[in-house]
Amino acid sequence: MGMKCSFEIPTAHVKVLKEHQEYDFTLAHMWLSSEPYRVAYGPGSVMDNGMFELGTPLEIPELSRAVRLARPSVVIAPDYKGDATRTRNAWKDASAKFDCEVAGVIQGANVQEMVDLFQWYRNQACEIICFPFRTPRVEVLKMIAARGWFDGDTTWYHFLGLNSMEELHTLKSFHLQHSSVDTSKPIKAAIFQKDIHSDLKALGRIDLEATYDTETVEKMRFNMDRFREEAQAS
Repeated sequence: MGMKCSFEIPTAHVKVLKEHQEYDFTLAHMWLSSEPYRVAYGPGSVMDNGMFELGTPLEIPELSRAVRLARPSVVIAPDYKGDATRTRNAWKDASAKFDCEVAGVIQGANVQEMVDLFQWYRNQACEIICFPFRTPRVEVLKMIAARGWFDGDTTWYHFLGLNSMEELHTLKSFHLQHSSVDTSKPIKAAIFQKDIHSDLKALGRIDLEATYDTETVEKMRFNMDRFREEAQAS
């Protein structure tokens, strides 16, 4: 089954570009700080905790404020780089606090800790498990696959960010029944007039409050469709 896609779109262009993705992936801290952002997105998104953008996730009290504003279908629980225990406890706290679906994130000091956390989430009937791009997630997935845990699996796996288009095809090779990815790559490539297969790591993060000309927006649209074609090809 093809991988569902969402993109980090500059706020001014969300209305015209959001139809080129399967679901809205939003940032909790933007719901708290930006009125235009709140207007651009409606309820029902997958709402992220802001770990990558802020360097640390929103804690439960702030995340609660964002949930009340956004009314998401899914909220991604706070995760802490390299800390499986704190990440696990944050998922437990968020699951007790929020009425919507709460996604767990894979973290740990090493691959084995991440696999152990994965198994714990599965034992807790966590329906959505996220793998951040700044982790050895391919190695974790290989170990999980070797144990046969993907067989007959109905869990939804979400990939937080993407290192490269090559990695996209590696992630697809696990043939997960339900998977999705969020990424800024097609948008960033359009801004810098590059191909989606280009190495974009040194170009910084997208300014979500910037406005772009018609030509650049059309390039964003083209890149988003092209990315989806690759993500969903069998």
